[in-house]
This record gives sequence, C-alpha cells and structure tokens, in this order.
Amino acid sequence: MGTQSTWGHRHRTMKTFVFLSLAILQVVFAASDEEFMNWLRKNGFSSSAVSLKRFPGMGRGVVAQQDIRKGDVLFTVPKELLLSKDNIFKTDSRWQSISQKVDQESLFILFLIKEKSKGIGSFWAPWIRLIPRTYNTLHFFSEDEMAELKGSPYFSIGGQERAQVGAKFERIEPLLAADRDFFPANIFSREEFLWGKSTMDSRVWTLRGVRYGVPFAEMINYEDSEDTLDSNSFASTHLIREVDGAAVVLAEQDYKQGDQITESYGALTNGQLLLWFGFIPSQNQMDCLEIQLSDLFNNQVTQVEERLRMLAKNGVRGPSVCVKDNDLLAKVLPVFRALELSTSETESATASQLQKPFSPKRESRVVSRMREFLSSLLQKYSTALERDERTLKGQITNENRKLAIRLRVGEKRFIKRAITLLDSMKNRVKKAEAIKEDL
Repeated sequence: MGTQSTWGHRHRTMKTFVFLSLAILQVVFAASDEEFMNWLRKNGFSSSAVSLKRFPGMGRGVVAQQDIRKGDVLFTVPKELLLSKDNIFKTDSRWQSISQKVDQESLFILFLIKEKSKGIGSFWAPWIRLIPRTYNTLHFFSEDEMAELKGSPYFSIGGQERAQVGAKFERIEPLLAADRDFFPANIFSREEFLWGKSTMDSRVWTLRGVRYGVPFAEMINYEDSEDTLDSNSFASTHLIREVDGAAVVLAEQDYKQGDQITESYGALTNGQLLLWFGFIPSQNQMDCLEIQLSDLFNNQVTQVEERLRMLAKNGVRGPSVCVKDNDLLAKVLPVFRALELSTSETESATASQLQKPFSPKRESRVVSRMREFLSSLLQKYSTALERDERTLKGQITNENRKLAIRLRVGEKRFIKRAITLLDSMKNRVKKAEAIKEDL
C-alpha cells in the first residue's frame, strides 16, 4: 500500500513537473519572439505592415497586420542589424585579416559560430537564439538516411556537397589551430561548421555575389507562386538600399490583413529545396526530373563537345537537364537525337535540326533509346514506387527518412509519366513508319 502511495505521489509530482516544464518552455519561446522583435525595433527595424506569428504545422512565420499590395514595402532592416562583412569587421579587428585567408562563405560561417558561442553576450543573440540548432538538409542526414536516396540524383549530389563542405573545413583547420584562443577546438568543430553552412544556405541572402544575413527576413515561409517562374523575382523584391545600406523586402503578391506572408524562394526543384532548405513542399511548379548529362554522354559517345554545343543552342546546358511533364519532348528528345547523329552528321548538323523529328525509322530508335534510359533510371532505385507510396501512408517517425522517400516518389512518378508518354509517341511513330512503307 505504501509503495502504491509513493508511486502515486511521484506520478503526480512528475505530471506537475511536466506541465510546469511545458509552460516554462512556452514562456521562453514566446519571450524569445518578443525579445527578438524588441531588439529589432530598438535598433531601427521599421514595419507597421507585418509581425511574427505562430502558424499551425509551420511554426514561426510572418503575418500581414494590414492589407498589402504587391510591391509594397513589407519591412526595412537597418544596415547596423545586418550580418555583413562591414559589421563583422567592426566586432573584432582580427576578422579583417581572417577574411583575407578564407572565402566569404567561410568567414560568415566562422563568425556565426563565434557569435553563437557568446550566448547573450552577442549583439545578435536575440536573432541567433531563433536560428535552428539542427536542420533537415542533406548535410545533417546520417549514412542510413542518405541511403534512402539511392537511385536519386541527390544521392550523389548530396554526397558531393557533404564532401565539399568537409574538405572546406579541413582546409581552414590549420587557420583555426593557429589561434585556439579565438577559435576553441570544442566550439569550432566539423559539426558546428555544418550548422553554419546550412544556416548560410537557408537564411542568408546573396545579391550580386555579396552575402547578407537579414534578421527577420528568413522568418518568411515558403509557398509556391507565379513568382517561382521568374528567376529575377528574388532580386526584384529583396534589395539593399544604396542611400543607407538598409535591407528592404517588398511584397511578392497582394495580402489581406491576417494572411501569412510567403515567398517562392526562387526557381528551385524539390531536390534543391531539400538540399539547401531541408523541406519538400506539397506543391512546386518548378519541380522536375533532373537528368544528369554525364549519364548520357559517357565514354562510348564520340564528339561530345560538338553535341553539347548543339544542345546548348537549344537551351540545354549541363550538368543536368530539368524535365517537366510539359516539356519532355522539347527538352529531352533533342538530347537523344544528338546521340543518334553519326560522326559526319554531327560535323554538319545545326541546332535547329534537333528540334525536328528524324525519319520515322530513326525517330523510332530515338524514342526507344530514350525509353530504355528512363527505364534504367527506375532500376537504380532499391524499391518500387508502389511500395514507397504505401510506406508514406504509414507512420514514419524519422523526418529525414520521410523526406528522402517523398523525394524519390516524386522522381519515380515523373519517370513513369514520361515512359507512358513515350509509349504513346512510339505507337504514333510506328504508324507513320508503316504509312511511309506502304507509300
């Protein structure tokens, strides 16, 4: 009886502790948002149009405080609040000499790690406290999670990116080791460097080759929009004002009071969004099947440079071609027609010839070759599409694994639709070939 009573007391105490802990966490999170906004306003942040808000399923985001028209100024972040080379140099004279030994991205990564390690002692602490401590980008995937991408172009693309970041860290390690007072080994680790890299990829602007960290700007969540199709959309709505160096963000579309402010993040595929931002949207009109030209132009293909030059004139430039459902024939068939050309034809052919069907017999070979290639892409995956779709309907607790499966499902669906279209096209080519023979 005494044991049950003791257990009950501990159970009630534990429940009380959990509820209090949750309440404290909510207060801390809310306070950090308020602290962040107070810090912004205290240092000249200007906006009556927007503010922070928590959105179900999305977390922190930006909400319209009034009706907003496309092109209106959403907010202005003064020069003094920006993470910029000038502001980095002002914090410590050593950063200027360090900048001469590392590239711009590495400078920003090292500075972010340094400021993060200062805690509340950093001027940027209210902002840095809101930056995630980990990401779902491919840099943070375990080996088992990366294995879920086998068959996808992003298995190799992600592997290359991870290797490049690791190599970059190794190159600057001697610089860090030379001044351990400034770069303590327990703080400036490979893991922290990966954190800094993903923070740069997902939260720092690049305008005309110059990097800027803009507090508050990265709080705007993603949404697929018409502006996704405009490769200049970001540069036209995200500005550094010449007169005072302040960052200005303009509305990409109209909003009603209470609407969430969103951005398209540019013309990026689902694979690129996963690689750099760590998510896959439910809708993305820029998503496509990414075919690596290196998979086609191998050692068995002659006059590779000549063929690639012709394709470039058709708008197909390496290292990959991005194929959507509506441009499969316009973008990919010219690639396989270029592969079909003989040596003498390659020397005399013009780019425009690749846009026109060959004779029915040769066009049939082109279509067959293309179908075989797409079928070979499907065979690279270790699982069938139907199995992946069943898996997604179940409970997946590992978010990275779920993202990997969602990416490969999208790729497989593209391939399947392309094969169906080619089968239909091949039937038409066969009919044309039969008619020609009858004539």
